[in-house]
Amino acid sequence: MVASFLAIFIWGSIDSLLGAILPDLVARVHLTDARAGAVSLLNGVGLVAASLCAGPLLDRFGKKSVFLPALAVIALSLAGLGWAASFKEICALALTLGLGGSMVVTAAQSLVSDLNPAERTAALNLLNFFFGLGAFVTPLARTWLERLGGLAGTTMILAVICLGVFGFDWTTRFPEPAHAAHKRRGPILAEPLFWLPTLIVFLYVGIETSVWYWQVVYWVREFGAALSHARLGVSLFAAAIMAGRLMSRWALRFISSRALLLWGTGGSVAGLCGMRVASDFRLSVSSLILAGLFMAVVFPTAIGVVGSRFPEASGTPIALTVTAGWLGAMVVRPVIGFTAGLRGLGPAYWIVVAGAALMLLLNLALASVDRATSRRQGAQEAIAVP
Repeated sequence: MVASFLAIFIWGSIDSLLGAILPDLVARVHLTDARAGAVSLLNGVGLVAASLCAGPLLDRFGKKSVFLPALAVIALSLAGLGWAASFKEICALALTLGLGGSMVVTAAQSLVSDLNPAERTAALNLLNFFFGLGAFVTPLARTWLERLGGLAGTTMILAVICLGVFGFDWTTRFPEPAHAAHKRRGPILAEPLFWLPTLIVFLYVGIETSVWYWQVVYWVREFGAALSHARLGVSLFAAAIMAGRLMSRWALRFISSRALLLWGTGGSVAGLCGMRVASDFRLSVSSLILAGLFMAVVFPTAIGVVGSRFPEASGTPIALTVTAGWLGAMVVRPVIGFTAGLRGLGPAYWIVVAGAALMLLLNLALASVDRATSRRQGAQEAIAVP
């Protein structure tokens, strides 16, 4: 569990890092919005490619076989990013950063799901609390570390932390792999209770990573906010995600995970819409904080739905769901960049609101399918009773 928490903390730091340092990269290599979108696209390619490979590796060889190489790749990529001096170098490092980050996230989600079969949703929300912690710390630390080492200092410190986690994982004993997981791939892809939460994860990750990547630039351009204030606003969004995931553990005592997912998607629409239509910077930050409280539960709860449906070997189905999330990042973030290049970032930012609305509709469909499945199973059990 500690290994998983540390890994997700690392990923939270990385996921918010590209957005926090985007203004620096723009100034260093003269990135246009379209080129910034291309950097995001290549990062997404790395995320998708690694998660597709991670599922079979997790189930055949165990979680440790994925954690260790992934952490090494992340550390090397972070060290290089601090000194990258060209568009091509930044693109290459964004790609490798995606490769390592995706493998770490997939392994952590699968490991926690396997370790907590009785309280899967609550455990996954706790795990992803540490993602919010990493995302909260990095933008704040970025401003403070400018006085010490600037961009290179920030990335090197994260690389050293990553190597420390590598050492911890090296000495930790992990569960044995589930060698039969690959046999379940056909039924997984035929399940509506796999596809609907997976599509929700696709949209959610696309929306959240867009916030990490574009929000600072959006506030600076739309409201003329100071860079430090914009970074603080993103950190408060991360704090809201942390709070929402801790609160979800309490909420699950009174409501089901499906109801929690409905509240999460509905509140996400309201908060993100408020952020976009706000007339001033403070109101926009407040609305994004509200969105973070509700968005917090969407990803871990949707992952929990998938893990509960396929409890005997979670590596492959969770890896496929995580892959869908990376595809969301790969699609939504660059689309915002390319649209911004044509119409401006303000109009392009309506994409995150539209994505949240579609996420809510998919959740309503999931609830309908879930009820139908429960009724069908109940009828079958009633027929089976002598």
